[in-house]
Amino acid sequence: MKRYWTGRQGLTLAELVAGLTIFLILLAAIGPLLSTASQAWRTGRSQAELQQTARLALERLSHSIRYAQTVTVADNGGSLVLKDGDGSSLIFSVSPDTRALCMTMGDGTPQPLAGDGLSKRAGRVVVIANPGQQPRFTVEAVTLRANNGQALYMVKRVAIMITVQDRETGLQYTLRSAVMAQNS
Repeated sequence: MKRYWTGRQGLTLAELVAGLTIFLILLAAIGPLLSTASQAWRTGRSQAELQQTARLALERLSHSIRYAQTVTVADNGGSLVLKDGDGSSLIFSVSPDTRALCMTMGDGTPQPLAGDGLSKRAGRVVVIANPGQQPRFTVEAVTLRANNGQALYMVKRVAIMITVQDRETGLQYTLRSAVMAQNS
């Protein structure tokens, strides 16, 4: 069949089918790459949020511990109780409702230090039990000595171990630190 120029150019059915076939082959090859890239992005975002949540909580804890007058552990290492010189208390513990690390001033309501568990239900990032059921907080007396071995003074060393988990991805992150209480 002979074609005549009519001033309009279009595609034949065969050209359209061939083009769609090539497009679908390319899409099938790119699909798994997009899925892998999306999963890598979710994992990276989750790791960053876990580390940020744990770091923010640890910064607040460290600052409070340094300037506390007395430092004690309660609930088999699950809670940390700090008291100021005027006797007011500050308690760090994990909320059973939100599973977030919370700070309670005096007899007040627990307030989350970090994370997204602000209502009565758990957020995406939660505090979980530490590996080997190790306590979150331990306190020990440490003697600081001069170069000649003479005891200068006693301080309390507070070891902190917090494990957080992203409930969406299942990723976990454990942060360990130790802080010297200067006034205890």
